[in-house]
Amino acid sequence: MGWTLSSVSFRRNGLVTAVDAYGNNVAWVCACGLPLLFTYQDGKPGSASGSPKTCDCGLSYFLHPEYGTLPEPAAGVSDHPAPVMDII
Repeated sequence: MGWTLSSVSFRRNGLVTAVDAYGNNVAWVCACGLPLLFTYQDGKPGSASGSPKTCDCGLSYFLHPEYGTLPEPAAGVSDHPAPVMDII
């Protein structure tokens, strides 16, 4: 199962920001107004600073805490990585 972001609150620049989260995916709107999809999984876009999600406008973002900085949930268990995550 792994990480789930469905019950997590998200912030951008210290302010709560609206997202649509389902499983390990988070949809969010870039500053330019285009939608972005983050996937909280090893090497996937937006999961860490080394694999940011880049918008068509050229801005790049990633989730924090970054994927891989915390131990994975046990097999068959679904958990959230943090109660609040930042979009950086």
